[in-house]
Amino acid sequence: MEKEKQNYRQWDLVWQRVAPELNPYPEVRQAAAAARQAEPDIPDCPDAPAEGQTLRDLMQTEQESRRACQACARCAPTPQARRLLGEMARSKEARLRRLMSLYYVTTGQCFRLPVPVGQVEKLPWCQGLRRRYLEEMCLVRQYRQAAAETEDLCLREALCAFAASSRRFAAALLRLLEGNLLA
Repeated sequence: MEKEKQNYRQWDLVWQRVAPELNPYPEVRQAAAAARQAEPDIPDCPDAPAEGQTLRDLMQTEQESRRACQACARCAPTPQARRLLGEMARSKEARLRRLMSLYYVTTGQCFRLPVPVGQVEKLPWCQGLRRRYLEEMCLVRQYRQAAAETEDLCLREALCAFAASSRRFAAALLRLLEGNLLA
């Protein structure tokens, strides 16, 4: 019986495309209409454009930060530093994917990051760590500000988690910098 209904659904989809004015399987359309009515409405979010722009800015910042972490990892003097910066870069990539999905949920549109051009500025090791630390602290502030401005609870929760993660990265970078300045 279920297999039969599934076949009717498939044929009904074809009929809807070919001749939407015809109603060859009324029971299938009635069941589909009842299922649609049972689904809760998705409320329109009036702040979606502003949140969308904020998320786009955060995605671009994360992309640049990921590239900088990768560049810094390549010139790290110790395996421990390379491992830490590599983990940070991978975490930023995962965060970037999550931001992209949050952007899609918020705006209903896919956002493709521009392909980065040029190379990341090469700095001496300690200066590079300092720059990474300062950028992570800026990200903490940006995530906290974005979380405070949104009314979407799921988005706020994710942004707060990103702020905490960036704070942990900044602390790890500071410890790494401390170890290199004393050496």
